[in-house]
Amino acid sequence: DAARVAEHALRNRALNTAQLRNVGAQDKRAANRETATRTQARWDAQWRPANVAPRAPVEMTAWHSSLRGLFDRRSRVVERRQAQAQLNAEIAAAARPLAALAERIGLAVLEGLDAGRLAAQIDARLQIIETAWSEASGAEQTRRDTSARIEKFTRDLEAQIPRQAEWRERWKKSAPALGLRPDATREEAEAAINIWNTVPAGIRRRDDEARRVTGMQRDISGFEKESRALVDSLARDLAQLSPADAVKALNERVSEASKAEGRYHEGEKRVKQAEDSLLAAENTHAEALARLAAVTGLLPAGADPLILRADLGVRDKILSDIADARRELIDHADGLAEAHIREELAGFDPATTEASIEQFLTESGRLDDKAREIVGRKARLEGQRVDWEKGVGAELAMQQRRNAEAELRDAAHEWAVLKVSALLLEHALAHHRVGQRDPLILRAGEFFATLTGGAFMGLEQAFGDDDLPRLAGRRASGEIVRIDGLNEPRSPMSTGTLDQLYLAVRLAYIEDYCSRAEPIPFIGDDLFTSFDDARTGFGVDALASLSTRTQTILFTHHRHVVEIARARLGEGLDLMELS
Repeated sequence: DAARVAEHALRNRALNTAQLRNVGAQDKRAANRETATRTQARWDAQWRPANVAPRAPVEMTAWHSSLRGLFDRRSRVVERRQAQAQLNAEIAAAARPLAALAERIGLAVLEGLDAGRLAAQIDARLQIIETAWSEASGAEQTRRDTSARIEKFTRDLEAQIPRQAEWRERWKKSAPALGLRPDATREEAEAAINIWNTVPAGIRRRDDEARRVTGMQRDISGFEKESRALVDSLARDLAQLSPADAVKALNERVSEASKAEGRYHEGEKRVKQAEDSLLAAENTHAEALARLAAVTGLLPAGADPLILRADLGVRDKILSDIADARRELIDHADGLAEAHIREELAGFDPATTEASIEQFLTESGRLDDKAREIVGRKARLEGQRVDWEKGVGAELAMQQRRNAEAELRDAAHEWAVLKVSALLLEHALAHHRVGQRDPLILRAGEFFATLTGGAFMGLEQAFGDDDLPRLAGRRASGEIVRIDGLNEPRSPMSTGTLDQLYLAVRLAYIEDYCSRAEPIPFIGDDLFTSFDDARTGFGVDALASLSTRTQTILFTHHRHVVEIARARLGEGLDLMELS
């Protein structure tokens, strides 16, 4: 009841305070309305010269920002129109020289063709002319080099004819010295010289072998003589055996004797250890008997030592328990002596003590519950106070909302402009990159499509954030797959696909080189070790495509590769087996 009365008094005081605040707020509201009326009149008077009916300041702020943005956009449009007009004038000025250049290089100019397309046709025509000139220049240089080499070889041949006749005369005179005919060939002479060179070495080897055989026979005779003497002195029962068998039998007997001697010494050693152990055990037993006699001499007559030993064990256990109890008592005695504690325990009642402990526990729980209730109430009141301190007026909240809406419209407009600009720039860059694509990359993409069996459409030059070109593959679905796997969505190439990509680039480079210079053979050694049967078939198709420009040679030691090539190419396969 006292708590309810106190809470009622607190609420009455809070109500009185709130009523006083309400009266002051009403007065302040009336004053604010008068101020707002005067401010609105001044606001309307400021916009009247512009013949504009103003709205709230927040809305007019957004309107003013939009109007300023429109003026800025109009200025940029005017500047872009001026720049476009200047570019059109420059393009018109360049059209006439481009048409003259096209006529000089034999290019038919279509009427009404814009300058950009005309420049692209001129560039393509110039590349064709440059390629033809390079091929013609290379062929002419090859022809001049070949003619010079032929002339040099002819002069060398004419100079060697007199020397050949002189050599033949000298040969006819020198051949009989080697036991050959005068008309013997050079191969016959070389064979004879080789034979004469090997004869001395053969003779030396024969003499060495003869000396070794003589020494071995001498050693065998000495061995037989010594072995006979040894058998006669040690084992006459082996005299009928050959020297080698007799020596082998003697060696076996020596081994058996050595093993027997070792077992004998080991037995002696174990016997000595056993005797020492027996002596030590007897000494220990005598000492134990003496100690037992000394102990049992102190016992009363008729006492059993075993029963006494068990009683001593029980006594030691009791003494240990008593010592543990004393240590526990010292820990809970708060420094009091044992005699003092015994005096206090003289009138101790366990039942009364247990009842007091139960009462203390109940009171402690009630106090804990009350403390938790007070803490929770305090937290709720503090939360209400913080909410009241953070509260704002309705007018200020509405003003903040309108300001946020205006800022949101400006941000959305700016985002839309930037997004459209980014899309336009991205489209323009993509169109420019497609126009500047390298023909070598296009051809490598065709080889790559063949090698992957259509899983990839070709190759692309993907540009990263640093605007540097990186090689990438385009799947049949249109997805771009970079070599480093940094694509979206992520799907890096496998090891087999990377091998196919490398082979495609190499084939495209070789084909391009053969189109600009003298073709060179392409030799591949087990190119398809990391390919399965399907990829191997696609690789054979790619090599067959390259064979239209140059000779293609493939070495392999896998029989299934040959079978796949035979099934793919049929009669167009030139097969050769090497052993």
